[in-house]
Amino acid sequence: MKKFLDFIELIEPLIGWGKDRPEWESFVKREADTCKSVPSVQRVSALPSADDYISGYHPAGTCKMGNDDDQMAVVDAQLRVRGVDNLRVVDASIMPTLMGGHPQVAVYAIAEKAADMIKRFAQAPA
Repeated sequence: MKKFLDFIELIEPLIGWGKDRPEWESFVKREADTCKSVPSVQRVSALPSADDYISGYHPAGTCKMGNDDDQMAVVDAQLRVRGVDNLRVVDASIMPTLMGGHPQVAVYAIAEKAADMIKRFAQAPA
């Protein structure tokens, strides 16, 4: 939790550049101000509930990965687009549903796995 609180203190000076953007004013600045005004021991309990947060809009599921018998699946387990040669999808769109947290780490993992698969494919005997 200390790392989170340190992060809030780190971003507070950066908030000023986004004042012309309504999402910064209504969300980020409000949350940073809440954290700043509460004594450090009480910061966590004083943060707004999850109901007060907005989505950052991270679309997912538009190129769903799935089994061969899944009619809605666009890509296979090797991230290859079905019915198209030499095309893979490597982003959040392969996730059938979006997870509860930020998808960045999951997308990094997908990209690392895809890189490994592509390297193995390139090194395979013809």
